Amino acid sequence: MRIDRAIMRREGMVVTIEGRNFWNATKYTILERGYATYVFCGKMTPEINQWISENGETLHADLDEKGNIISNEIRTSGEMLLTSDPILFVLAYEAWWAQNGRSLPVGKRLPIPLYRESVAIMRTREILNDFNSKHAGTVPESIRRWAS
Repeated sequence: MRIDRAIMRREGMVVTIEGRNFWNATKYTILERGYATYVFCGKMTPEINQWISENGETLHADLDEKGNIISNEIRTSGEMLLTSDPILFVLAYEAWWAQNGRSLPVGKRLPIPLYRESVAIMRTREILNDFNSKHAGTVPESIRRWAS
């Protein structure tokens, strides 16, 4: 996906992806698994809905060692785009930390990281929840072949 720009606002980050504006809406537990969520901001049309469904992903349910569900499946649907794209992940990760104590410039364009840099940040992301510790140092299946 082509990321045109990212701007941090007081209320969150807006990312323009292939000419479409999305608000960052990521929960940290999703980031810990290497995924980010973005919500389309604009009028939904069949074309936008199709683009989101074609470019979105599914984060399968996470199970513990006994097979019990730790977190339910999350999938792209409606206005929500779920993605493991490393660049979009890093932007969401930085935005989350900015909203939780680290500083990012508000109202200015953020630098778009390179793919390889993004994969490195994705691999070293901080895991705060014990139940996601098994995901430390990993990247999602969908990008493993590109990440080596």
